[in-house]
Amino acid sequence: MRVTTIVATLAAAIFLSACDDKASCTQEEAQKKATDLTTKITEMAATAPEKVAAVAPKLQEIATKVAAGGDDLTEVCKALDDMAAELAK
Repeated sequence: MRVTTIVATLAAAIFLSACDDKASCTQEEAQKKATDLTTKITEMAATAPEKVAAVAPKLQEIATKVAAGGDDLTEVCKALDDMAAELAK
């Protein structure tokens, strides 16, 4: 599924990105959030694929932010938190 590919790319990009010690969101925190979100989306794809499809553009936006790089993952963590909250509705 396309959404799963986007989330997997997101998780890999976070894992591979550099993050300095001063960032308010560490690489480990971002990786955990991405992993948790991937799990949730995978579960939802089986039960509510229409909901997952509806958030696919937002997932792509997050993946693009991560791919752009940068040392501060705060924005990425916030976006992952927002997406998790959206899926919990």
